[in-house]
Amino acid sequence: MDPQPVRVSGRSALNNEILRFQKENPGSSFRCGKAQTHHRFVRYSWVMVGPDGAERFQGMDFGEINPAGRIIRIVSFFGAAPATE
Repeated sequence: MDPQPVRVSGRSALNNEILRFQKENPGSSFRCGKAQTHHRFVRYSWVMVGPDGAERFQGMDFGEINPAGRIIRIVSFFGAAPATE
């Protein structure tokens, strides 16, 4: 699930979405921060880098993992985190 909105369910649908994204963004890659876990939840920050090495987007993903260690859900937030008040 991401803010586009794109919602996929299942391995095949996720694989197809990744392939679509790669076709639309040839030569791009991601740099990810170290994942933090808390019980069955995970979060990590990321930056999408274009083929020229310039940062295109940044964001953070939050996920839920089942007891077997498989991903149940990932929710993506694009952009920098809001400033604290």
